[in-house]
Amino acid sequence: MRKIWACILVVTFTFFSMYSPSVYAETTKIDYVALGDSLASGHTPYGVAVSRGFTDIISEVLAKEKVLGSFTKEFAASGQTSAGLVETVNRTDVQKSLKQAELVTIISGANDFIDEFYNPVNGSIQIDLPKATALLETVSGNLTAAIKQIKTLNPDAEVYLYGYYFPLPHIQDVALKQKVQLAFSI
Repeated sequence: MRKIWACILVVTFTFFSMYSPSVYAETTKIDYVALGDSLASGHTPYGVAVSRGFTDIISEVLAKEKVLGSFTKEFAASGQTSAGLVETVNRTDVQKSLKQAELVTIISGANDFIDEFYNPVNGSIQIDLPKATALLETVSGNLTAAIKQIKTLNPDAEVYLYGYYFPLPHIQDVALKQKVQLAFSI
């Protein structure tokens, strides 16, 4: 009888050791897709490449932990707006990568405001608060649409939406600057 129990215990321990979560953790690799604008692509807001951006740092940490399967930031583009993000997420090549991803990061929206209110000719910023509020709603809608599309393609993907530094720091009107900062903090 003892031999039978010993055999059952050995088989049980062998079975559970092969199918324990730690075994899966060691073999599961994370495919990481970074989407968004210059910050996601590893550039400054002015399009200048930096040695490594925040998405590169995330991928380096995953690689150091030996859990990185793949990493791409090729779908992120300097100057991309939230509408551009929606277009990107609807591309076939991007969808193929998103279907395989366990991790997706998104940073998008600042260029919508910069494009609307910044004059590159003279460096001025002219803010119309009602227009900014409406634009904030548009950006929010675009981000929501992009995330919904990603989750439709891959319900198991972890999607992280990153916020911004204040993208219009050069507003001269102090009261207007405070109102716009308040809008960005919501």
